[in-house]
Amino acid sequence: MISTRTFSALALCCLVPMGTQAQAENQTLGFRLVVHTIESKVLEAPGQAGRILGMEDARGTAVFDDGRLADKSYIANFDLDKGNGSGRGYSVYTFVDGSSIIASFDATFNADGVTGVYTVVAGTGEYEGAEGTGSFRSAQSEWEGAFLLTGDFDLVMP
Repeated sequence: MISTRTFSALALCCLVPMGTQAQAENQTLGFRLVVHTIESKVLEAPGQAGRILGMEDARGTAVFDDGRLADKSYIANFDLDKGNGSGRGYSVYTFVDGSSIIASFDATFNADGVTGVYTVVAGTGEYEGAEGTGSFRSAQSEWEGAFLLTGDFDLVMP
C-alpha cells in the first residue's frame, strides 16, 4: 500500500514540470506583399544627373503562407544614383486579430529590383516580446503603380 507521504511526493512530481525555465519558440513567417505608394517626395541632387534623395509613405496587404492577412504600412527614405542605391525605413504588419510586427529595414536597389533585411523592433498581441530578423525582395509585376514583394520573418517568441 502507498503511504500518504509517497502519494503526495508522486503527485507533486507529476504536477510540477521538470524544468521551470521557459523555452523560446522559433517561428518562420513567409509572405507575399503588394504595396502602393501613398505619398512620396523626390529631390534631384544639384549637379549630379540621375542622383535623387526621396521619402515615401506606402501601404499594402501581405498574404502569409499560413493564409493570414496583414495590413502593411511603411515609411522609408532612399538615396539612388541612376536607380542604384540604398534605403532605410520602418514597417508595421497588422494582422486581422490586431497583433502586429514592427520592424526597421535596410534596402538595396539595383537593376534587378530591391532586396532588404528587417530587424524586428517590437510586436503587439501574439507577437509581443518577439525578436528576430527577416528579408524581402521584389518580384516581377506588371501592375502599374504597385510593387510586388516576397519575404519572411524569422522570429524568436518569448
